[in-house]
Amino acid sequence: MTEEERIVKAKVNLLIFQPWFGQLACYLNVIKTDSVPSAAIDEQGNFYFNESYIHGLNDIELRGLVCHEIMHLAFQHPFRIQDRNMVLWNIAADIKVNEEIRNTNGIELPKGGLIPDYDGIQIGPIRIKDIGDKTTEQIYQELYQKSPKFTFKMLSGGRLEVDIENLPPSWKKIIERLVKDLIKGGKTEKPKTSEEIQALAREWKERIDAANQQQKGNVPAGLLRELGELEYPELPWYQIIRQRLARLEKQRTWRRPSKKYLPFFFPGSIKNRSIKAVVAIDTSGSMSKDDITKAISEVFGLARTFKSFKFWICWIDTQVYDWIEVSAENQRKLKALKPKGGGGTDFRPVFKTIKDKFVDSIDCLVFFTDGYGDFPSKEPMYKTYWVTRSNDIRWPFGRIVKLRN
Repeated sequence: MTEEERIVKAKVNLLIFQPWFGQLACYLNVIKTDSVPSAAIDEQGNFYFNESYIHGLNDIELRGLVCHEIMHLAFQHPFRIQDRNMVLWNIAADIKVNEEIRNTNGIELPKGGLIPDYDGIQIGPIRIKDIGDKTTEQIYQELYQKSPKFTFKMLSGGRLEVDIENLPPSWKKIIERLVKDLIKGGKTEKPKTSEEIQALAREWKERIDAANQQQKGNVPAGLLRELGELEYPELPWYQIIRQRLARLEKQRTWRRPSKKYLPFFFPGSIKNRSIKAVVAIDTSGSMSKDDITKAISEVFGLARTFKSFKFWICWIDTQVYDWIEVSAENQRKLKALKPKGGGGTDFRPVFKTIKDKFVDSIDCLVFFTDGYGDFPSKEPMYKTYWVTRSNDIRWPFGRIVKLRN
């Protein structure tokens, strides 16, 4: 049996035992090539494979490889890249796909890929956690912030060349392998126009929707979550912060074990008391007057919802102004405050003030800023949320929450 016949056999096997994957596998065009060392997929569904690599896989791993390539199209990764770094986007996409497949019964991924463990994945010095709860864009953002810088360029025939000489060894190995497997729009085809890419995206969306409808109960849960977030791409910042505060408000404890699963005992949950949160607003021009008014109103709403939290608001440019606790008594005073500052930005005074006032014992900092300023040299012990419109900042730590225009 040839390797191409083995791939066809894998597709038929999926159609019988994994019908959602099998239905989408029917659209793949299998193409043998020596131009990639393992396998790759493009926007059309051309499945490029290296015969020697396929020969080294057993049948279960081969099915896993086919599922891996299908999931890239199901997640619509080729159509979501926009102007991002192509190499880092493909690393993020591989991590997301493999996280989903490793949790699918009956499918085993080939060894040597970017396969997460139970808690996340380690790439060089970077540890990415909670992959199942993150979109591909969020995983990419973490990689972009923390990865070493490198340059790449497109060559003729849709190939990539990356300057990896100055990269750490762990990154060299990952990127060198990945780049060899990257095909942009097909090896021999001319680049596609934006209209052609959009048409392909619509075509694959229709195929995915059809598979989701016909194979109800077999659709990967992570796919539905991510596609749902694509339909509603960005929640308002305050809803995202609200979700995170709701998690912080509850604490796992063995003092009050849960009896829900008797005769087995698991930790119960209790409310955290006197949780402290700081909201810092950069006055260097990153927020409009309407943004600031809305932010203050929402902070009052958060304070009313999470009564165990204590909130403080301050302005910041190169120093901290008006450090005020949020309460019903000073609500009118806070809303009447006019932003102070307006010069350059230095984030460090906020972190120093928190340390002086609370000895770092706060639970989170929500920082509204454009990101142009001096960051602390060390990540604090508490959670930091950067609420921003900026797309080109390499944030040294924290979670980025997009501020809608």
